[in-house]
Amino acid sequence: MARGAGVLHLPGQALALQPGQLVLLPPGPVLGWALAAGCRGEVVCFLADYYLTSFPAPGLPVGPGPWALVLPPAERAEVPALLRGLARTLAEPAADPAQARAYLHLLLALAFPAAPAPQGGRGAAVARQFAQLLEAHFRTLHAVRDYAARLHLSPDHLCACCRQHLGRPARQLIGARVLAEARHLLGTTGLSVAEVGYALGFEEASHFGRFFRQHAGCSPRAYRQNPALYQKNLENDQLPGRPGG
Repeated sequence: MARGAGVLHLPGQALALQPGQLVLLPPGPVLGWALAAGCRGEVVCFLADYYLTSFPAPGLPVGPGPWALVLPPAERAEVPALLRGLARTLAEPAADPAQARAYLHLLLALAFPAAPAPQGGRGAAVARQFAQLLEAHFRTLHAVRDYAARLHLSPDHLCACCRQHLGRPARQLIGARVLAEARHLLGTTGLSVAEVGYALGFEEASHFGRFFRQHAGCSPRAYRQNPALYQKNLENDQLPGRPGG
């Protein structure tokens, strides 16, 4: 962000924004922006495959994200020229992908000197791997055992790693992510309640209704009919309830 302040609302958290800040977001939905008057900043979108290929571990920040830092003055001064170069390259009729990737590489590299190396041993690595799997599969996998099998762990071991390094057991993290996406789809799309449930892996609309009512405290239909509930969730960043499965 070049100037001004605001709040970026993501599933499970609200991130305060300030001048000179560089924010790296993982794949996933942005639920909303609340920006003060006069804010100025730039957003650059790119594929996760590029990031994973260009910045291999251990320097690569991984896990639930996002990652944010306020750049020192010297690095901050470099950002406008890099953004202008990237925009100019992409606007050319015969855009050179290699040149665009070079500008993006330089922008991302600004963050890495301040990014801590992964810590916490095997348990922290398991938690990071789980967070990545969850973001990729929460629409179809709702049970802890499904994620544990992919990580070659017992469900209890996975829950313990998540509780220690992500603050909640895997069961709660799965449910919170599914609920966040359900609220997002109900609040911002024209999908029917049944279609939202199907999109999130519920075979029956009634199963989705029970899940939502248990964790959100009201039915999906009631939630959709009260826009104030969606706005309240954005402002308070609440992810109540426990996951099913």
